[in-house]
Amino acid sequence: MTEIRRVGLSTGVTLNVAFAGPEDAPAVILLHGFPESHRTWREVAPRLEDTFRLIMPDQRGFAGSDRPMDASDYATDKLVDDIFALAETVGWRALRSSVTTGVGQSPGPRLCATTRG
Repeated sequence: MTEIRRVGLSTGVTLNVAFAGPEDAPAVILLHGFPESHRTWREVAPRLEDTFRLIMPDQRGFAGSDRPMDASDYATDKLVDDIFALAETVGWRALRSSVTTGVGQSPGPRLCATTRG
């Protein structure tokens, strides 16, 4: 069963996030492409939710998430910061103690591959 809630982040935005799967399962963050939403994963999530903890945010500017007005608020580094902040907010330690994987489409793979220095 999918639970949807708004999650305030340390980056100053609030994201609409869908969660599915056991809380103690290995975590997978599923990032939608542009211009889409967490609903991108509606066919995939049922196939994974018995095995993984799925975290499916609507990225900033999309669906139920905050929509900053300044174009610079959509720079790749800010999007990546949102994902790290989301992981920390939902229990980064728990995510790090299991296998944490990022899956994305469109620019999602680039966000998944980007790390902070």
